[in-house]
Amino acid sequence: MRQVKNYIASYHLHSNYGFITGSYHMISADKPYKNNTIMTNLDKYNAIFTEVFGATIDQLGENYSKETVSEWDSVHQLNIISLLEETFDLMLDPEDIMACTSYNAGKEILANNGIEL
Repeated sequence: MRQVKNYIASYHLHSNYGFITGSYHMISADKPYKNNTIMTNLDKYNAIFTEVFGATIDQLGENYSKETVSEWDSVHQLNIISLLEETFDLMLDPEDIMACTSYNAGKEILANNGIEL
């Protein structure tokens, strides 16, 4: 299993002001997450989607995609890619970036890059 970064980053476009702000949120693999349990790779993956979209874990799944989520635009897609690369220490190919259009597609992309969820 790969070593993962201890933080996820999120970037938000402020369209009214024309700039992007960023923040980092701790998602450590060696610190308690909730109820004194360690975050798994799946927990980290889910945290990316809940951070980017404000979704709940229950909303994530097979039907969570660009076609079904009205908020899913190019900025959100870049946030997902940025967080995946930072969290799992990856450099995704342009093909993977374009193919990451659903929750399940992201899982497949990570699996193809040796990340077990």
